[in-house]
Amino acid sequence: MIKFLLKCILFPVQLLMDILIITLEILLGISKIILGLFAGFAILAAIIAWEFRATILFIPALLIAIFLSPLGVPFVGGIVVEILKGIKKGLKNL
Repeated sequence: MIKFLLKCILFPVQLLMDILIITLEILLGISKIILGLFAGFAILAAIIAWEFRATILFIPALLIAIFLSPLGVPFVGGIVVEILKGIKKGLKNL
């Protein structure tokens, strides 16, 4: 009986988690494309700066490219989505 009441109380929370996860996955997919383009431009800028021996511009451009690449922001976003999926699964198994 208590388990049923708990499931009824947590149903709106699970529904909100579903909506949040779907929204974040869509935003993550879009941001991977856009940030990938920006990372490509930053790598191009780093190569041009390296060619002209402008090390002051080369290092920041390379760091920006790494931050925007799939190893940076999208990676962290993917981790957040997976954590939210784990929380949702834990609520579902309650």
